[in-house]
Amino acid sequence: MATVEMYDYRRHDLRTQVHETPFWITSAEIDEADCEDLAAVLFSFPDADERYIIHNLLVEVTEVIAGGTPACTIGIGTLATDDVTTGGDVTTVDVDEYFTNTEIGTALGLKFPGVAADFGAAWLANALSDPVASAEMLIQGAATDVPAVVAYLASSTSLTGGKLRLHMLVSKLP
Repeated sequence: MATVEMYDYRRHDLRTQVHETPFWITSAEIDEADCEDLAAVLFSFPDADERYIIHNLLVEVTEVIAGGTPACTIGIGTLATDDVTTGGDVTTVDVDEYFTNTEIGTALGLKFPGVAADFGAAWLANALSDPVASAEMLIQGAATDVPAVVAYLASSTSLTGGKLRLHMLVSKLP
């Protein structure tokens, strides 16, 4: 597994739900100006006593991803500890575990796993077929080798634009 320098986008004001009821968590807005060719850490799970089930994921592209041939994926990585912040390293586990480049694309809009198009009938058909069934949908927290959800933005040249957020529907298991 490779290590990649990271940019820290985690929000620490999330996950206040104490029941198994699913709830949405939202990353900070990812900006290509900050994190091109870095690992943008969106969420980390540092508590070894916590387990989360991911029910669904949604990428919201708020500014067109532009410049050269852009690529954006969302996957899994690990942090040595949760104290690692911007400038630290992420160990890459799978760069596109949740979203491939074709699923996110470059246009504005809402993107769902397994659908290489914007929200609509394609998403509904795909959601019914359970597109993320093979992905890591159970996350066990850990104090070391901390699991993290990570975005990777790159381009054949320099990116000139691009902003997005990741929304995850999760349940915290008791």
